[in-house]
Amino acid sequence: MLSTPALSIVIIFSPSFEHHKKTVGMKIFSVAYWPNIEYLAHVIHEKEILIEAQENFVKQTYRNRCVILSPAGKQNLIVPVIGGRSKNKKLITQIQIDYSKHWVSNHINSIKTAYGSAPFFDFFFDEIKDLLQHRYTSLFELDIATLQMSFQLLGIDVKLNYTTNYIKDYQGNVLDLRNQISPKQPTNLDLPAYPQVFEDKLGFVPHLSSLDLIFNLGNEALSYLRSIKI
Repeated sequence: MLSTPALSIVIIFSPSFEHHKKTVGMKIFSVAYWPNIEYLAHVIHEKEILIEAQENFVKQTYRNRCVILSPAGKQNLIVPVIGGRSKNKKLITQIQIDYSKHWVSNHINSIKTAYGSAPFFDFFFDEIKDLLQHRYTSLFELDIATLQMSFQLLGIDVKLNYTTNYIKDYQGNVLDLRNQISPKQPTNLDLPAYPQVFEDKLGFVPHLSSLDLIFNLGNEALSYLRSIKI
């Protein structure tokens, strides 16, 4: 069983990007709701990463959704946001969560159905449920919380830095993954198979969220992520 200290969410924006431009192999990511395995595979080899905090919210992306594996196959868990259908652009940090949709109980019940018989469900479900039941005001805060908990439960030690200005096109040694890891973009990343709850019925289903690794692999997930060739 992994050690899981109480989650602490502290968002500190970097005073300058100049330091990060000099860091070899720095990667920049969007925020994500329970990041998917490709996202984690890029993070696992880094000591620190850069999180985009100055972009406009992009609809139909992992910024407000993740994918789990239900008995029927892939299932999207979507966090509804206020004004999500508006054509007006708004900063990701200003996007508020719409709690009138009762999405929290839906997500908790869906996770229970999907992973209730997974080997590490009893170890981690209560912590994940507590996080989801915390009433975060902004989507950005919720996403950072799920990132931090994913890293914590999977044993990933990485420092998060945050942008203070928006740069559309990064040059040099910065790998821009903000829009590359997206349900809108096909991926060529080949993921090794690992045990899943419904593999007898569905076979191995790749490219799911961190929740799939947490509940199915537990403390073996770190070795699995390191084995992925990116």
